[in-house]
Amino acid sequence: MVPEESSRHLCELLSLLDSSLSEWEGAVSDPKAGLWMVQEGSQLADDDRRIGSRYALSAQAALGISAGIDTMGCLRSSLNVTWEGQSKARVAVHRYGQPTLVRAALENAATAVWLLGPKDSTDRIVNRLRLAWKEIHPTYGLYDRLGVTLPKTEEEMRQQVVQALFAAGWCKPDDCKKTDWNAATVLLGSFGYEKVVEEAGEIVGMGKDVAAATWSACSGLAHGQESSTNSALARQKVADLYPGIGLGYYSLDIGLMLGWARVAKTMLDKAITLYRVSAGSS
Repeated sequence: MVPEESSRHLCELLSLLDSSLSEWEGAVSDPKAGLWMVQEGSQLADDDRRIGSRYALSAQAALGISAGIDTMGCLRSSLNVTWEGQSKARVAVHRYGQPTLVRAALENAATAVWLLGPKDSTDRIVNRLRLAWKEIHPTYGLYDRLGVTLPKTEEEMRQQVVQALFAAGWCKPDDCKKTDWNAATVLLGSFGYEKVVEEAGEIVGMGKDVAAATWSACSGLAHGQESSTNSALARQKVADLYPGIGLGYYSLDIGLMLGWARVAKTMLDKAITLYRVSAGSS
């Protein structure tokens, strides 16, 4: 049973998700909306031309936006509400599952903002290639476990990413030296999602601390961390099992989830706006 004092938060959360999803899904699924149509001469078209089709920045940003919307849709679907009168309701609150969805939505939206937000084209391209670099090792690890041999070796794929960076103008292939190659690998390897979320928070205007704190709390719950469980969830003692060990029940406050969802929504709204402007479709 949802406490009466939490009903308002529940209504706000449902309203936020319903209105946002309707707007987002209309923008990404309607061909006439033209969100994914990158116009010739636009900033995004120029970035794609510089980096090449294999690592097209537009496609990666679109993936982040689409994944963010999809996980916010899953969050809405998980909130199966049964109202009892006008002030009480029963709702399924998953103290670990739903923050996991918020974390995924926020992280994907922040990645799109991080890709599209920097003012300098080279910075945007470096960020795109950082993502490509990060995916190489786990991808090859997966295929190795499956007994599948890919056409190119892991090292060849790393060389391909560095060459894409050089071809984009970071360093001219004919003039690059070993020091440039080493510097490129260090640059591409300097990646972490916490940093991505922080930088995206600054671009959006909410600040790095709000964005990163939300991401960190939800990530902790997604991984079942003790620290996040004790700090983000309310604990009610049920019984003492034996000296020093007790049995407790943890619950997630709907108002807290509403706040997290607002952060993810703000990030997704900004990502879509940046894509429209960058693609020349606004």
